Amino acid sequence: MKIKENLKIFFIKLVSIFLFAVLLISFIFNTFIGNKLDKITTILELSEKNNRDQLKEKIRKEISNSLEKDRILSIEDSELIKKFIKKIVKEIDIN
Repeated sequence: MKIKENLKIFFIKLVSIFLFAVLLISFIFNTFIGNKLDKITTILELSEKNNRDQLKEKIRKEISNSLEKDRILSIEDSELIKKFIKKIVKEIDIN
């Protein structure tokens, strides 16, 4: 009888550990890999004309909204872009 009880406890622990491992793997997959797959799916959906049209409309709307603002870029961003453009112009002029 002692062996049957030990065996029963062993299988209960085994099933519990197995379920915990499955839940842990599922959580890790959904947290890290699932988000990446959603992004890849979004990119692959751009091959459909309807999705491309929706994306174009969204970009147009965002551009229109930003043009209505007094300032599109922050001061820091505009300084950074200005320095970047000057550097590119300088490199182009050298060649």
